[in-house]
Amino acid sequence: MSQRSVMNKASLGLGYVSSDEGVTKEWLAGGKWEVEVAMKRYPIDIQLGAWYDPRNEEVRA
Repeated sequence: MSQRSVMNKASLGLGYVSSDEGVTKEWLAGGKWEVEVAMKRYPIDIQLGAWYDPRNEEVRA
């Protein structure tokens, strides 16, 4: 499932990863992550925290 972000005019997506050794923040931060769309790979950034902005700091920026 993906959604268009009004704030940064980019597509957002949700994904899951797994590892036989377990998944840690360090493992996620040290990885090179890509998503494949229509047989083409694109580099992506990961978001470990919630996209929720309770103080509306991003909206007011």
